[in-house]
Amino acid sequence: MADRVSSWDVSAHQLASARLRILSKDRALLSALQELNSAGQQLGSYWRRGAVDEAEFTNRWNRHRTAADQFLAASAEVVHRRLAQA
Repeated sequence: MADRVSSWDVSAHQLASARLRILSKDRALLSALQELNSAGQQLGSYWRRGAVDEAEFTNRWNRHRTAADQFLAASAEVVHRRLAQA
């Protein structure tokens, strides 16, 4: 996991998040994005502490995974609606 974290492009993530917040009016998508960012920040903060409790880490990891799944579902719905309008 350390390799994944060290190669993460934080500025690209922040730019993409900002674009979505500015350009999207979809409440479900924006809510899912907010939860994904919050879960990711809490997971990263906890993980960087070093010695972590395995159960707590697993809970935070699962929250982040769920948030990612919800964001993907919300974004898929937005794309589906957009394509249906075309």
